[in-house]
Amino acid sequence: MCKIKTIPQDTKTKLSKAIFDRQRLFSFTWVFVFLAFMIMVSPQTFEQAALINKDTHPLNQVQKLFLLLPTVLASFAAFIECFFILTNAKGNRVGLNDKFSRTFTVYINKFDEIEEELILEEKIKPVRRELPHIEYEN
Repeated sequence: MCKIKTIPQDTKTKLSKAIFDRQRLFSFTWVFVFLAFMIMVSPQTFEQAALINKDTHPLNQVQKLFLLLPTVLASFAAFIECFFILTNAKGNRVGLNDKFSRTFTVYINKFDEIEEELILEEKIKPVRRELPHIEYEN
């Protein structure tokens, strides 16, 4: 199992502040998306959109626009998150989110396989095995 740990670059920075700085972008974008859904879309519009195939009248242009804007914001936020995650796939493993928050993400208990050279010069010699003496009684 491989665990990760977040370490601040500055020794004076508290760990809680470093983690807050690291997660600030992701959390605030999703809070903004959810607030946009709550403000722009009314419950009646959700009901009308859910029953669109049944015998109800279709959504008008304003309702479609108010449904489209938060959906586009959610797609943009998901794309930004995937982009920040993919920037960690570099040789030094320092992504944009690490640079913005001034932290490092390191592995704890990482096990690397080390290939050792086989020594063929040494031969395995057989050793005579001595068994214990067992006495049987009738």
